[in-house]
Amino acid sequence: GTMKIDFDFVQTLHFGIVLRPIKKLKLLCDYHWANWSELEEVKVSMGGDTIEELLEITKYIGMSAGGSSINFPTGLKDTWHFSYGIEYQVFRWLCLRLGYENRYTSIPSESLGAMMALPDMQLYGTGFGIKLSNGLEIDASIGYLTTGTLKRKNNESNMSNSIAWNNFLYNPYAGLNTTSSLNVYL
Repeated sequence: GTMKIDFDFVQTLHFGIVLRPIKKLKLLCDYHWANWSELEEVKVSMGGDTIEELLEITKYIGMSAGGSSINFPTGLKDTWHFSYGIEYQVFRWLCLRLGYENRYTSIPSESLGAMMALPDMQLYGTGFGIKLSNGLEIDASIGYLTTGTLKRKNNESNMSNSIAWNNFLYNPYAGLNTTSSLNVYL
């Protein structure tokens, strides 16, 4: 069969300021806002006779589905957070950079799970910039994104391990304790 997910990207706003206390040093601060609450549900459409028959059953347990689609409610909330950076111009041709961002999740605590899995995250970054005499600029950076460890006890998430009888499609780990973490090197 086939599967299609309808998802609209939400509005975001970013504001920033750069302070230069001395000529070689830049202090940066950005404010980020995202309108996640606008995304009330995610619609998943599937093809194939068996899938359509299965999704018809979901109507009888009060889920928003039918035909060849199912709608997953998100319950997302708007987010805002700050990010910080520092840049130091070591030489005319070389600058060093460091940054930190504490990204808050848009997912309510009770909905974190298999379908919506990204809790609060911290992003750490470092890099450098080189300006060559011919005008060529080279920038390189590395980053580390981590969520820490998220532990969910049995029946703690309505999108992962709930034991509610009419919530089986959203809960692949019903009745189980779960642990997850995400570490990404960029």
